Amino acid sequence: MHHGRMKMHLLAASACVLSMALPAPALASASASPLGAHAVQVARASHSEWKFMRTAGGLGQALIATGKLAQARGQDVATRRFGKAVAQESAAMLRELSLLSLLTQVPLPSRPNRQERKALRELKQLSTGAFDRAVGKHAGELLQRLVALLEQESAAGKDQALRALAREYLPALRDRLGEARSLADPATQP
Repeated sequence: MHHGRMKMHLLAASACVLSMALPAPALASASASPLGAHAVQVARASHSEWKFMRTAGGLGQALIATGKLAQARGQDVATRRFGKAVAQESAAMLRELSLLSLLTQVPLPSRPNRQERKALRELKQLSTGAFDRAVGKHAGELLQRLVALLEQESAAGKDQALRALAREYLPALRDRLGEARSLADPATQP
């Protein structure tokens, strides 16, 4: 297939997926084109949008890895349940962010950064008894950063789709932050 036509077909397929996954306002850039009604113009992300997407993507990757580790190594049922929930919610957020990255051509991180990988290695070395509190503390730090980032984007972000994404995931991630704090300091549990 001709390279240009292949790119058009890929863009059309991406637009169809986006049209099913994103709310109508997020597709406000749809335009008439040779690809038909489902074509979406690729928009360049501003510096702040680029930074938000990359940071949220990196934190999401770190939370997925931390959640999976908590599921696998958690001694307490609450730790394993927390790990599953945080991994699932972070993965869902990353799926939506990935769709938006197709439109803006912002490459998202495919794994946690070097610092987070080091922290995960350190968590793996902990004894079973110390692990649950430590993973709660680490996940809490990640969640605190992500919640703050999403709050800022939902309040002051210029891109409607990114604001909507931030608003959608904030309630669940705030809940997870509370759970992480409880794991890190069991004395704070209700």
